[in-house]
Amino acid sequence: MSASFFSKIFANSFPGPGTVYLNQTLKFHAPVYLNEKIQYRLEVIAQKEGKPIYTVKTEAYGPDNTIRIGGEAIIRYQNPT
Repeated sequence: MSASFFSKIFANSFPGPGTVYLNQTLKFHAPVYLNEKIQYRLEVIAQKEGKPIYTVKTEAYGPDNTIRIGGEAIIRYQNPT
């Protein structure tokens, strides 16, 4: 369930409405426990030349700042305005 928050973040806040979630790779480094506060970090690391397609580094960290989930997402984003 913790990994499902990446799609929620893309759709609602980073970058937000208009995002199409194309692909996601995940590596689970450590367990995420019930009621544990998780911090999600996303970083755009590449853009496909001439297209609104981006590769985003996705990471989730536990309260002790250890990585729990890592991976990369590919999204398509065109500002709807």
